Amino acid sequence: MVNRKGTKGKGKKNSTPNKNAFSFIEAMVVIAIIAILIIASQPLFRQFSRSRHLKSGANVIVSALRTTRGKAITDRKIYKTVLDTINQAVGMYDSNDNSIEKWKKLPDFVEFDRNDSDWYIQNASGDVYYIGFKPNGGVDTGATQKVVIKEKNTGDTRLIQVGALTGRIKIE
Repeated sequence: MVNRKGTKGKGKKNSTPNKNAFSFIEAMVVIAIIAILIIASQPLFRQFSRSRHLKSGANVIVSALRTTRGKAITDRKIYKTVLDTINQAVGMYDSNDNSIEKWKKLPDFVEFDRNDSDWYIQNASGDVYYIGFKPNGGVDTGATQKVVIKEKNTGDTRLIQVGALTGRIKIE
């Protein structure tokens, strides 16, 4: 039988190794590079996780404050957002101290930071603080109110301010 090259026989057997496969050393180099990248990304992931906890806690508080402010404007009555620093939760009450909305707990790794110098709320009863909203949307104390939360493990903080006249809520 004659092959395409015009020689007789089946041709020479291929003695070179398969060029499509990876060698053991090449595979180990790739695994080492992936391991280095994973180790290098750990601090970034931890920072992202901490930031996410604080953001989630701030969102719980801001949501409660905005709901209370909206209800005060809509119903033309004074309502309060209550901040329970013992149970790490927020709730909404009317001017007669009747609970209006179920308590929302802060995420596990977040707590109110009453030791921070920026924390000041003029309305307090023991470890329970509140921010009241008038029917015009402003704060009932007439002064800007501040709430500070912190991440338990790192001590990172987030400041939430409620404007005196307008009741504008912002996170810093």
